[in-house]
Formats: sequence, structure tokens, C-alpha cells
Amino acid sequence: MKIHKNIDPRKLRERAYKSTGDQLDLIIKTFDHLRKQGIDVGPAAIELIDHAADVKGKYKKQPVSQLSATTGRQKKV
Repeated sequence: MKIHKNIDPRKLRERAYKSTGDQLDLIIKTFDHLRKQGIDVGPAAIELIDHAADVKGKYKKQPVSQLSATTGRQKKV
């Protein structure tokens, strides 16, 4: 006799996908790439690209050497 267990594909997909932030970053990078190719991405995409650039400029990533290897957070110096 085989035991059949219903598996919720939503949970599997949730674990398989990149984080929402990573997905959003890829979408913004795609819009920016299209824009640089001369394709009209529309005012909403331009606003999103510009806003992301402002945020990334304001909150720059720390060099890897300044991050904790175990937590990925900035080391206290």
C-alpha cells in the first residue's frame, strides 16, 4: 500500500523562487537595460529605475571584507 501525501505546490514554489527583493532588483535591471537600448519603458519604469538608483546611492553595500562571514551583517569595528 502506498501512502499519498498532498503536497502544496505554493510552498515548494515559494522556497524555489528568489526573494521578492531579488526579483524586484532583476526587474528594475531589465527595465534599465531596455531603456539603455533606446526602448521606451514608460514613465513608471523610469521612475522605478531612478528611485532604485537613489536608494542604492544612499545605502551603498559594504565591501565583503567588512561583513561578518556568519551573518552577512556589518562587523562592529
